[in-house]
Amino acid sequence: MKIQGLVFDMDGTMFDTEIISAAAMRHSLDTLGLSLTQEEIFQCMGLPGRVIRDRLFSRFGPDFAFDTYLERKIAYQNAVIDQNGVPLKKGLLPLLQYAKEAGITCAVATSTSRGRALPLIRRSGTEGYFISIICGEDTAIGKPAPDIYLLAAKRLGLKPEHCAGIEDSKNGILSVRRAGMFSVLVPDMIVPDAEMQNAADLMCDSLLDVLTFFKQRT
Repeated sequence: MKIQGLVFDMDGTMFDTEIISAAAMRHSLDTLGLSLTQEEIFQCMGLPGRVIRDRLFSRFGPDFAFDTYLERKIAYQNAVIDQNGVPLKKGLLPLLQYAKEAGITCAVATSTSRGRALPLIRRSGTEGYFISIICGEDTAIGKPAPDIYLLAAKRLGLKPEHCAGIEDSKNGILSVRRAGMFSVLVPDMIVPDAEMQNAADLMCDSLLDVLTFFKQRT
């Protein structure tokens, strides 16, 4: 295996933000007198915003106040990050630094919108490590389809089989697998089911373990 490119999911993989997003989702729905089960919230992780929007309309009906929901959700997330900063996942910076020193190019492939993703990445201090940042609106079909990871490989100038995709969610790891990349699963909030485990070429507890894996093979 010769890995020449690393492609990172963002929320839950680079940044410990899925827990913030889930709390924000619950909070915003609660202000509208609505709720979702934990499983329903988990099923939204890794999906593009437009798909989540359609799911919410399907769940709550055509009169669902989506704009109000989204405004309050974003406000909640921003308040937490403004207070505490962008929470980096353990091992992110050492892994990015190793990739830079080893000549492995990096990209981000996130379902999050560009308007939210870019400020987070810039505030985290990691922007300079990435050749390309692909966001939810950059592909017509989101995860678990392979499109976003195929685009990431193209932006890196590499074949998918020469790249590794790092994910935390079910939709994400399926996307990596379907793109033909070496698939790395670093679980976050969701306990991996059989489908997630089967989609992963490698499963690690943290990005530090991912770093150790690649160091041992170079």
